Amino acid sequence: MTLTYEHHKCLQKPLQSLHRICGRQRATITAKHLPPGLTLQTADMSNNSSSDPGLYDCSSSSATFIVTAYSSARLLLLVPLYTLVLYLGFQHWRQHRSFTTASHSDIFTYHVAALQFIWVLTFIFLVWVSSSGPDQMIVFSFFLMCFSWYVENFFHVLTCVERYLAVVHPITYMRLKNARGVRIRNISIVCVWFLSSVYSVVVSACYNPRFPIPFMIPFSVCLVAVTFCSFSVLYVLIRPGPGEGGQDRGRVDQSKKRAFVTITVIMLMLWLWFGGIIVFYAFYVMVIVRNDVICVFVVISFWFSLPSGSVLPLLFLHRAGKLAICFHKNN
Repeated sequence: MTLTYEHHKCLQKPLQSLHRICGRQRATITAKHLPPGLTLQTADMSNNSSSDPGLYDCSSSSATFIVTAYSSARLLLLVPLYTLVLYLGFQHWRQHRSFTTASHSDIFTYHVAALQFIWVLTFIFLVWVSSSGPDQMIVFSFFLMCFSWYVENFFHVLTCVERYLAVVHPITYMRLKNARGVRIRNISIVCVWFLSSVYSVVVSACYNPRFPIPFMIPFSVCLVAVTFCSFSVLYVLIRPGPGEGGQDRGRVDQSKKRAFVTITVIMLMLWLWFGGIIVFYAFYVMVIVRNDVICVFVVISFWFSLPSGSVLPLLFLHRAGKLAICFHKNN
């Protein structure tokens, strides 16, 4: 018996142009290849069906509970951290009336902190549509999730590139601390927000769960860039340049070690996140796995983003000396 279904749906009015580009892909599969519990939308079904065959029905109690728990954990753990970051940034601005004296890494962290409030909106939608919700809201929540992930990862890359320039190309880095460097930094920030939004629209509109490569491309690019920065800094660290000796050598090495630790921590957290996504898709494409089990792995993979989301605020608070103050108070 052969069934026909749509792989996915494109966004409607705001994305009609993308709808024409994506089209409505159709495919045929045999019934023996269907995982138990997977519901297909056949060609002769009524148009008012709310089932999207490109997205699994994750209305099970286990999946809903895990989504709610993850949303609560992110709100309770990360939002207070980023709120403190924004508060310290506001204090800096009130003292200097400008952000030109702030480091590039601090500015990147401020933008990631502002992004967390988009996460709040994202997971309000996720909790809602995990039980019941129209297809448009499912696609919109997926867009917000992709957008937040992409922006966060690209700011991780910019932070690592700044540390890379400080260690590997110190002369270039010193030249970028003037007005020209601030202009390049601002252009890079605008590009991150704009490109992430455009690519997220395309991915959410044309998403096919059986072909996740377009969704994975930004993660792969970020991992390659951060890994390159980490190994480049490590190479410079173990092979110091000429003239670095004595006490100056120790001072330079400490600066390089701090940069290497920063980049390596970000790299490890991104690899953990990427590994969680790979595991999720490995189960996602296995037709022998039941629908409810797939949904559980979908929402469990969200938890791998928590360590990555906490890296930049913790590094910022460490540079500001706030973590040391909290540690001494506890002692």
